Amino acid sequence: MTLQSAIEDVQGTISAISGIRAAPNYPPEDATAYPFVVAYAGEGEFRTGEPAGMLKYLGSIIVDLHVARKDLPRDARSAMAYHETIPNDILEDTTLGGTVSTCGPVSCSGLIAMNYGGQDTLGLRFTIENVKIQAAFT
Repeated sequence: MTLQSAIEDVQGTISAISGIRAAPNYPPEDATAYPFVVAYAGEGEFRTGEPAGMLKYLGSIIVDLHVARKDLPRDARSAMAYHETIPNDILEDTTLGGTVSTCGPVSCSGLIAMNYGGQDTLGLRFTIENVKIQAAFT
């Protein structure tokens, strides 16, 4: 179990949502197709765990949905089409394909102005909270 594996599962899940044009495993330099989603590690902490020799991670994964900013009413409608769909699909499997012990809830920023690769975008920022990973020390 690794956080990057969990991020890749999230991106795979979101890429299957109708209308999402890109959901790469790692953030690209700039976007070529909208709407697109980028996921990355959020804040977290490592602890020693029980039984001895185990490492526990409790943190978050940030998921940003970007829509090209050209026409505010249309762009807002496009972004809001994913307001329930993305968290619903993430929470269908709270082990994120077996990459984490558990996760959830998913919080949402609401509709916000964003920027990616120098381009203004509109979108939603989701935070997958309480991402829990337990693994043996390496």
